[in-house]
Amino acid sequence: MIERSAIWVTWERQQRNHSLSALLGVPLYEIVSDKKGGLRYAESLVKTIQLIASKKPEIVFCQNPSIVLSFFSVLLRRLFSYVVIVDEHNAGLFPLEGQNRLLNLLARYIVRKANGVIVTNVVLADKCKEWGGEPLIIEDPLPEFNSQNQGDRSEKIGHGNAPFELVFICTWASDEPYLNVIQAAKGFSEEKLTLRITGKHDNKIAEDSLPESVKLTGFLSKDDYVETLKNSNGVLVLTTRQNCLNCGAYEAVSLLKPGILSDTPALRRYFSTGFLFTDNSPEDIAKSIELLMHNHEAYKTDIADLRLLCEANDRSNQHKVIRFLNSLP
Repeated sequence: MIERSAIWVTWERQQRNHSLSALLGVPLYEIVSDKKGGLRYAESLVKTIQLIASKKPEIVFCQNPSIVLSFFSVLLRRLFSYVVIVDEHNAGLFPLEGQNRLLNLLARYIVRKANGVIVTNVVLADKCKEWGGEPLIIEDPLPEFNSQNQGDRSEKIGHGNAPFELVFICTWASDEPYLNVIQAAKGFSEEKLTLRITGKHDNKIAEDSLPESVKLTGFLSKDDYVETLKNSNGVLVLTTRQNCLNCGAYEAVSLLKPGILSDTPALRRYFSTGFLFTDNSPEDIAKSIELLMHNHEAYKTDIADLRLLCEANDRSNQHKVIRFLNSLP
């Protein structure tokens, strides 16, 4: 394991923080404030500085976003004499979709000044190198879910007269083509398909306009979310971003749920079997749903093979990070 003392700091709750910090054996500290705006940043920053001062770590891992957390983690590293490793998500490397000049400058500064940056694919790694950073390609480790959750009842659904149950893992963000998914669902009767869409839509759609096959779950607790996935026949996880590896896809692999992903090179490269890939159009999404229904057993076998590959990759990534950290002065 890592030879020096380390902490993992984040200003939000996100599955990758849990799975990656656990893989590396690094204590995770989630500093989540109930305050809004500048007060939230001020409170979170004070608590972060207090944490670093009390724990005196030799290595600080932090997540970007938050770009504020990452900037100050880099800024303070010489004062507190620690190595800083930034886990760079797409929104951290390209804040506000790359439309804000000041935030873009901050993002590049963080990459350049951190001792190392973790990204999920080679395209993002090349971008970090271009900006003067030291990237490590580490995909999300497969999450481990509470074994106390109820059993998987998916074998009892999607057969006979029961509809096929598909979960669209959605946060209703601008990169998720949820309107196209809803349009695709209109081609299926509620006797044939139940499409559950997670998350709070915040009035982005009119609920009374939804087809009968679509069910909105609203916000789900972690346990309820896992149960919803476990009791489905498969998942739908879509994005318009080209270099994004969706958290929901890792969750699906961990729970042995085949599904449908957006057709991008990054997703095809890692999720190489057990999934169909769509161009995100309503017509192609509907076609993919039909194919998943008719070939479900084959995709279930493939997703089990993929989980074995991902577990081996997790072990390789663990050693990769440890070797990198142990090589630093």
